[in-house]
Amino acid sequence: MIKKTIELTVSATGKIPRRNFENYAPMFVVKEIITGSTLTDEERVNRQKELYQQCEGLFNQIRENLKIEEIQGQFKDLRFTLNPEDGKRYPHVTDILYWDANFYINPDELMQYGARGSGVHSMIAHWIEHKEWDEKVINKRDLIMLKKGTLNLYETLPDINFLAFMEKHGKDIRFGELGEFLAFNQEQFYCGSPDRLGMYDGLPAIFDFKCREAKDDDFKQMAAYCKMNMGELRSVKRMVIVPLNPDNKSGFGKPVVSDDIEKYFNSFLRDRRDFKEKFGV
Repeated sequence: MIKKTIELTVSATGKIPRRNFENYAPMFVVKEIITGSTLTDEERVNRQKELYQQCEGLFNQIRENLKIEEIQGQFKDLRFTLNPEDGKRYPHVTDILYWDANFYINPDELMQYGARGSGVHSMIAHWIEHKEWDEKVINKRDLIMLKKGTLNLYETLPDINFLAFMEKHGKDIRFGELGEFLAFNQEQFYCGSPDRLGMYDGLPAIFDFKCREAKDDDFKQMAAYCKMNMGELRSVKRMVIVPLNPDNKSGFGKPVVSDDIEKYFNSFLRDRRDFKEKFGV
């Protein structure tokens, strides 16, 4: 069989419409030189198709990234996080569920509530690891926002009584070592950060800490986490909401539990479809 050197060149381009009637026209070119090739004509054509798919994939990735930039230009609070496995930016579970509800909250107040939630999560994680409850683990940015914010949420921290919650309900709970982490669902295209995994009443469980009373919709968020591409999440059998409501006289409520992951995941998928219809991602 005669061996020869061949050169394969493919390209992909197109126009991507943007706001203000502007178009963006990226072009990708791949050149491959094969020395000592024994490819048949059919194999050569198939290889060219593979190279073209690489170019097309890069073009589509640019198109999706530009679409996300357009969305974030209009809806600044929406978050998209890069998945290093495929180079794509994924929307977050909480934004898929609550993007419209958050529009009715003053952005500055929303940031203050977020700072309190982040701070409480940090203190809980520190307690799980060290059995010490200490607000010093709250990061400086959140602490400033809590102390200087118009809602004075720093003053509500003593009313969130996680220690009393554990004293009353902790016998059924065993928290895992893995703290808050980022995970992805590539099939349904979303990401998020579950609060904590562990065991509840003998079953593998996912826990969600809320600085308010529990809501039924919270289970949709947790069910979405249970379907992410991670073995520990896929093995979860029970969802547990830990309500640490500062408006409650005791500073906490009873754990709210559901094992109906499939029901709530199907409900989440309806919200996922609505989000895609609205934003195109």
